[in-house]
Amino acid sequence: MEQRGTAPHKESVVLLAYSEVKKKHYIIAKPAHSSKAQLIRIDPESGVLKWDQAVGRDTFDSEAEALAYLQEQGRVEVLAHGKAVLGYAVLGPVALLLVAEAVRVSGVLPGGHEIKTVTQSKWHRINLQQPELDPINQAAAKAELDRGIDKTTNFPVDGAHYYCETLDISRPFPSERPVHQPSWAFV
Repeated sequence: MEQRGTAPHKESVVLLAYSEVKKKHYIIAKPAHSSKAQLIRIDPESGVLKWDQAVGRDTFDSEAEALAYLQEQGRVEVLAHGKAVLGYAVLGPVALLLVAEAVRVSGVLPGGHEIKTVTQSKWHRINLQQPELDPINQAAAKAELDRGIDKTTNFPVDGAHYYCETLDISRPFPSERPVHQPSWAFV
C-alpha cells in the first residue's frame, strides 16, 4: 500500500499511433502519477495538439482502452512506444515528436520522487498536410527546413536529459519564486 505523500512507483506509457482511415496521428499518454490515459490528437494540417478532456474520446482508464477506441474506427499502426514525451515542435510542414524510449532512475528524492535520466530517445517525423510551395521558393524553403530539422534532431539528449514526473525539479527548494517562474539555471 502506498503511503500518503509519496510518489507512485508505476511506469508511464507513451504511444504514437497513426489511423490509416482518418489519416491522423495520435499521442496516447498514461503518466505514472495519473489514473487516466490521454488521447491527444495531432491536427493533420497545422500540427496543433488537441485534447478536450472528453471522457470516452480524449480520456480513458488505460492506454489499451484509448488504443481500442482508435481501432474501432479502422486500422491503426503504433509507430512508437516509450516512457515519456520529451518534446514536440512544428517546423513548417513537419511535426517532430521526441519520445524517451528508455530511462533509468538516477536518484530518488524524499517522498519517493524518482529522477529519471533518458538513456534512449528518438525523434519521430510527422509529415503534415500542407499545400505545396511554388517551385521557385520550394528549393530554398526545403533547404532551410532540412537545416532546422537536422539541428533539432541532432541535439544530444541521451544520457544528458533528466526529469521527474511527480515534482518540479526546475527550481531550487525551497524557492522564493512563484510556481509559474522556473529557475532558468535548471530548465
